Amino acid sequence: MRPAATVAEATAALAGHQDLAEEIKALGDGIEVEVGKPCPGNQDRGLIMVSYGSRERSERDAIADLLSRREGLGAPVYLVKR
Repeated sequence: MRPAATVAEATAALAGHQDLAEEIKALGDGIEVEVGKPCPGNQDRGLIMVSYGSRERSERDAIADLLSRREGLGAPVYLVKR
């Protein structure tokens, strides 16, 4: 498991991996890749949040598969179904 990141680290990681972020977005309509703040009590902690809207598991599986075949986005990634 990747250690926690700050918002600045997650932002820099996402900026440095825009090619992979675009590949993820291309996997389905409405997939978004952005920096999120998971801890209400610590607004400096950040991660890369990938949100998808498909009711079927196939979209989530495609995202997870792509991430597993690549080195990742350089910060913790959290998949969120909208």
